[in-house]
Amino acid sequence: MLRNVLKVPNVKLMLELFGLIVLMISAFVGSYLRLQPVYNALELGYGPTLYEMDPYLNYWITSKLYENGLTYYTSLTQDNPDTKIFWYPWGRDIPSTELPALPYVSIITYYMARSVIPNLTLYEWLVYLPIPLYIIGLVGIYLTVRELSGPLPAAIASLTTALMFVDRQVAGFTVKYVLGLAFIFLALYFHVRAIKRSSEKSALLAGIFLGISALSWAGFNLLLAAIFLQYVLTPLIIGVVNKKLIRLWFYEIAPLTILILVTPSYYNGFEYLIRNAGIIIPLGTGVLLIAYAMFNMMSSKYVRRRGKKLIITPKITYFLLITAFGVLGLTLLLRGFVGIGGKGLAAMGLGNIAGVLTGTIAQYRSATPSEFIYLGGPPLVITFLGILYLLYRSLVRKDTNSLFLLLLTLISIVSTYNVAYFFSYAVLVIAMTSGFIVGEVLISKVLSSSKSGWFVRLVASIMVIFYIIAVVLQGASYWVPSYRSVIPTIIESGVGLTVNAPSWINTLSWIKNNTEKDSVIVAWWDYGYWISVVGERASVADGSTLNFSQIHILAKALTSDEVTAANSLISNFNIKPNKLYVAAYEFFIVDDVNKRVYPGPLVLSRADGTPIFLGADGAKGISAIYRIAGVDIDREIDRGGGEHVKIYRYTTTKGYIYSYVLPNWNSSKVREALLYKILIDSARNVWGSLGYEIYDIFTNTGEPLRIDATEMLLFKPSYIAISRITSNIYLVTSLYKLDEGALQNYFQ
Repeated sequence: MLRNVLKVPNVKLMLELFGLIVLMISAFVGSYLRLQPVYNALELGYGPTLYEMDPYLNYWITSKLYENGLTYYTSLTQDNPDTKIFWYPWGRDIPSTELPALPYVSIITYYMARSVIPNLTLYEWLVYLPIPLYIIGLVGIYLTVRELSGPLPAAIASLTTALMFVDRQVAGFTVKYVLGLAFIFLALYFHVRAIKRSSEKSALLAGIFLGISALSWAGFNLLLAAIFLQYVLTPLIIGVVNKKLIRLWFYEIAPLTILILVTPSYYNGFEYLIRNAGIIIPLGTGVLLIAYAMFNMMSSKYVRRRGKKLIITPKITYFLLITAFGVLGLTLLLRGFVGIGGKGLAAMGLGNIAGVLTGTIAQYRSATPSEFIYLGGPPLVITFLGILYLLYRSLVRKDTNSLFLLLLTLISIVSTYNVAYFFSYAVLVIAMTSGFIVGEVLISKVLSSSKSGWFVRLVASIMVIFYIIAVVLQGASYWVPSYRSVIPTIIESGVGLTVNAPSWINTLSWIKNNTEKDSVIVAWWDYGYWISVVGERASVADGSTLNFSQIHILAKALTSDEVTAANSLISNFNIKPNKLYVAAYEFFIVDDVNKRVYPGPLVLSRADGTPIFLGADGAKGISAIYRIAGVDIDREIDRGGGEHVKIYRYTTTKGYIYSYVLPNWNSSKVREALLYKILIDSARNVWGSLGYEIYDIFTNTGEPLRIDATEMLLFKPSYIAISRITSNIYLVTSLYKLDEGALQNYFQ
């Protein structure tokens, strides 16, 4: 109906112009919001700063390309001494473990930007790069909705996109994800255009952009899955399979397949296509060819049985076929023949077979309903209400693009429900889908030329206005404040408090300027990129999860006693004893009245009496490190506590009880573990000379208990950085060095 309105030349021109104006406003507003981390960093006295940890790896790779030329990327293998700062002592094979698009887009766009701004540094450009990438993705969303429903729905979708909180698009978060989001929606646009217009050129362009997305971010598989299902289910919807449909499929998958085959990080391409998520490419090809033969051979044929006519339709046979393929695929997946990574398995709801490491990564946790409400808001409500409408259009109107949009939306929501990591992708899909639904259901009524439908037009107009107001209010109340609160992670030491807590910055600066270049800094894998890129020293785990064996050894060392840990680190990682450092950090409460220091993790009270949890390495020890080391923490939790953990119960002023799993400081297993021993010894070194003692304040009796930790035997403090969070809460980052003399004396 909306398309009929747009056939009127003057109306069409005005609507197109209005849509473009809203698109430009959305680009400006969205860019301003996503630049908030830069403004916050400047306000705190810093310059433009990268956000989170992973962008530092891209900065390092891009720097190498800038220094040595674009072809140097293929030289960044484990044999290159430059890569030894990652996953020491083995190094990292960058071409086989990283997708290549981001470094090349980074360096090429930097050359372009510097031609306009000569004083722009590479580091600064990488901070700003997510902004133009956001605009590219925004244009893709606008064009997609415009193609499906017209410029007014596209304008609403673009405004929604600008306001919705998408953390992967903020300035400084220059990772593969943000690049993938830019090109995925361009691929999506050309795909729906190809299907709608039966355009082979559009299909080819969709394949090219889908291929670029594959070189950018492995999450492109979410879009590929929707495309695959659309093509495979189309014969069931429309009841025919023609050569045109098969040609469109081939044009889309050909560029993608070629790019995957030449990309080493996709398991050398071929294996990815037969034993990984890419198997749906040859599978889709086979199914469509079988469907073509089946529908053409079985059309209008009957079989007779016991004198009765039994009609075996191509649809029924095809349905049984794809059901069999689905069961076979799931069986092969569960039996390990098809090897999808931990994140992919978790997104499919199969996190229980993804391995212990996947379960300990915070961003791989399941999403909560409150997060969907907070991040999705009114667009999510419209999307949920529109699912039945999309189903109706798919089954009754035989609209395969509605089928595609339905599949795309469901896949994004389900995968995000299973893995919160996909929220940035899901909210953009929701913005797009909600724009389409509002356009088809409401705006089409507003623009209706029927004289008898004035009341319907009035009601529809009011509903559209209310929806736009609801989106703007959600933005003003929740999304905009979220953008304004974003501070570059390294400035607040990764604790999520949006405060200036530079203990990690100071520690990294000290490492860079005061340790020998062949020193090795051992820390939990989260901070590996900071250590290697900012601190310019080798780390044994670089911030990725590529080498579970090495992470397991690291976890065992951090949770073992000093002697065992030192021997393990030296023997397994070939670290010179006099070059071995260990870094850790945690919160502490300082009680000046009683001369006591209470180590974190901390359970504190908000003004309304509800609890707030603050934790760093002490908390990660429970949630991840002990688990990866092989300790059955869940069993201890089920028993109400054990050698490593205890259950602390916090009661609010209204009588609600919250339970927290905290380190069992009364256990020697915890007090003597290298990680926790460093935390306690750091407090002793900072406040002990002032007469303070170390206590555990989080006891269910309400009476603090003294923590009697022994002196450090082998590791001695080299540097301790302190950031004051509140009047009595401090964040302490500690760097301890192995005392080679003490080590030799111990074994004499």
